[in-house]
Amino acid sequence: MEKITGRKFAFTMQNFAGFIFLLGFIFLSKTGTSQDVILLRNGKQIECTITKTDNSTIYYDFIKDGRKLSSFVNMSEVRSYTIQDEKDRSENNFPNSENQGNTVVIDTTKYEKIVQQWVNRITFSRLFGIHATGWSLQYYGFTLNSNSKWIVPVVIGFEGINMNQDYFDQSGYYSAMFSYASTGISPMYKLSDSFFLNLGVNLLFGQESLTEFGGTETDRFIIGINPLQGILFIPKSKFGITFGASIYEKLLTSRIYENDLGLKLELGIKF
Repeated sequence: MEKITGRKFAFTMQNFAGFIFLLGFIFLSKTGTSQDVILLRNGKQIECTITKTDNSTIYYDFIKDGRKLSSFVNMSEVRSYTIQDEKDRSENNFPNSENQGNTVVIDTTKYEKIVQQWVNRITFSRLFGIHATGWSLQYYGFTLNSNSKWIVPVVIGFEGINMNQDYFDQSGYYSAMFSYASTGISPMYKLSDSFFLNLGVNLLFGQESLTEFGGTETDRFIIGINPLQGILFIPKSKFGITFGASIYEKLLTSRIYENDLGLKLELGIKF
């Protein structure tokens, strides 16, 4: 039986240490390689190894709890992806192989389906003006297009006002009959899926019958303009409750109701 000397034992330990160092180097060279990166449209980043891409899907492997797992993600959810190292990967798995090593930005517009939905709204509003208070009942009909920010609805409405007595007394008339109709547009700008900026403007036209203290009666044709700016909430669901708040202004050629500034609060239903 051969006796192991201290010198020979030291040499054996030196070889063992070198072997361990070599294994560690190989392991680091494999694990230290930069991973591929998939950046999703919601901001999430996936570090992985991309194994295949096609026109609609990216397939990839990743490590979780020491296990190698496989998954995929639809192109419609991807903002961009980067393939760091294309070694040992078949070019047949990558239709855009000329982009390997670079970031590929996905044109997601071709994956977005344009959705059009006809929306009906009926609203009841309270008007709180400096010179008059009142109410309005309105119907809105419009097409909600997922690919467009601006919406121009069809609007049909009725409005009633009660002039403040102190304001009317300044007109110098004994009594008056006042009525008007309106027509215009009420475009909405989409701020989010449920909130809209409302920028309406209406042309007012009507008639007033004035009676002076001496008994003289006068009939007059009146015109005016009624801008409006506000915020609307319209739920994404097919049916739901809507509400909004707006600031309105009125300028008229009337002798008893020349101008006003007020707040409009509305509540309605969508169907």
